[in-house]
Amino acid sequence: MKCERCGTEFNDQERTCPNCGLSVTVKEPETPEQDGGGKKKKTILLAMIAVAVIAVCAAAAVISSRKDPKETVIAAFSQWMNAGEESPSEKIFGFRQFANELGTKNSETSMTLRMDGSTGIDTSAINGAALRLETKSDLENQKLGMDLTAVYGGMDFLGMNLYFGGRELMFASPELIDPVLYLDLGEGLADRLAASPTIGPMLAEQGQDAEEVAAQVDQFFDQAEQVSQNPLDFAALIERYQAGCKAQESFKAALTVERGEKGTFTLDGQEVSCDGYQVHVSKDSMIEFLRTSADFFLNDEEFRSQYLEQLRLSALLMEETLDSSLGEVLTAEELLEEDYGDVRAEVDELIALFDSQLTDVDMTVYVDSKGRLAQFEGTTTILPEPESGEANSDLSFRVTAEGGSYLMENWNGELLISQAGESVAITFQKTGSYDGSLAASESVLKVEEAGTAALQIVWSGSYDSSSGDFDLNFALESPEDAPVSIAGKGIVTELEKGTSITCVFDELTLNAGEESVTVSGDFAYGPLTSEVTAPAGETMDVLAATEDDWNNLLVSLYFKFISLIVGTADLS
Repeated sequence: MKCERCGTEFNDQERTCPNCGLSVTVKEPETPEQDGGGKKKKTILLAMIAVAVIAVCAAAAVISSRKDPKETVIAAFSQWMNAGEESPSEKIFGFRQFANELGTKNSETSMTLRMDGSTGIDTSAINGAALRLETKSDLENQKLGMDLTAVYGGMDFLGMNLYFGGRELMFASPELIDPVLYLDLGEGLADRLAASPTIGPMLAEQGQDAEEVAAQVDQFFDQAEQVSQNPLDFAALIERYQAGCKAQESFKAALTVERGEKGTFTLDGQEVSCDGYQVHVSKDSMIEFLRTSADFFLNDEEFRSQYLEQLRLSALLMEETLDSSLGEVLTAEELLEEDYGDVRAEVDELIALFDSQLTDVDMTVYVDSKGRLAQFEGTTTILPEPESGEANSDLSFRVTAEGGSYLMENWNGELLISQAGESVAITFQKTGSYDGSLAASESVLKVEEAGTAALQIVWSGSYDSSSGDFDLNFALESPEDAPVSIAGKGIVTELEKGTSITCVFDELTLNAGEESVTVSGDFAYGPLTSEVTAPAGETMDVLAATEDDWNNLLVSLYFKFISLIVGTADLS
């Protein structure tokens, strides 16, 4: 130890300096503290590990949340197939609802077609003439009414009215016959048949019993009523197919989908980057899909039962109308097995043809960030029939969506078929627009064989929902025939989406080469607004009428018909 005052050195055990007497304090060595920097390093390391773990978990979450390529492609195709549900025509008119309600609800329809003029054809004798058809259907009360009127010279000159209510039939045409013909096929028919002055003797002469004939008529109406209440329900069949058939799932499982290169496309007027996918569809999976689907449809018991009821009515009609000398009429069950057997044979033959000639399909599919199908293109080969000596047919195809108010408002596609140095190109282009009021579209289909003029079909139309104005156009141009076109314009005066519509055709012109015909008219459809009534007037019971009654009717019909002809000549 060394003295801090005088510098004298002495032993560590001494507490005072032997030279100057300075007291010395010996400090115990301090225990070093933990290095704060070490703590920080450890904290940073733990934080880095935590961040790494979070990053890995986040990456895993992102990867797991991203759709499997196959699911992405399938969803994109599904959206593409259903794009029509978003079309302006569907939004404005509700055609699907119209179709679903047709024949299932009480309704009434009217339609008029009027001859206006022509070129290249002399129609002067019938210019201004028109036909008007009106129908009313009351399904709940089993009533149907139909009026057909011929208009000439601005007047209704011939009308026919048919009425069906329950099992009563009535026919009236005041311009041709005075009485309303009446036929009651309901209860008590056997007695009326036997007592009929005209029908009774005819049945007796043919050896037919009135009771048996009446029973057959009853059976026919019962069967017809059952068929009307249980029609062939194709929509339900498709629902059962989608829910219960494994064909679609098996087909999806057989698809091979891998990620490919990205692509840039124009959708809704904007350039978008799309993910690319390489899709391989094997021939075997397509054939299996067809076989499984066909088996489902042909073995669906509910549809078979509905179809059997339809055949019972057909069998009953054949039994009553065919001459017994032609042989025994098949029963409904036998007809069912025969029909299904024929369909099965045709389906098997078609699938066998596909199996022998189809090959695998390779496609490239592009899907945008919203899951919309921007484009798909692909190639395949069709093999010739065995021993035909023909070359393979190479197919390439492409469909490109361009969007608009909905995905397929604007799109184009092409199909190229090449065989032994020759080719056929089929192209399609659809353009459209919709601003919330005015909807317009045009479609062009071309079929062109190398070295020849193209066959071209163009159809277009527009509708302004604010005014109701519309126009429709169709044109067919063929290198071998004269061009054909249809052009029409008019106005929709009333519209309730999917429920009722009334429109007037101001002009509808059919052109074929140098000849043309122009007509006008109107059309209306909607719910039943008034009762279906029987035609008014004195009735003539068809079964109770005597031979004299029928002779008088025919004589009256002859003179009235002559009068109509003369009247028509005076009006022309």
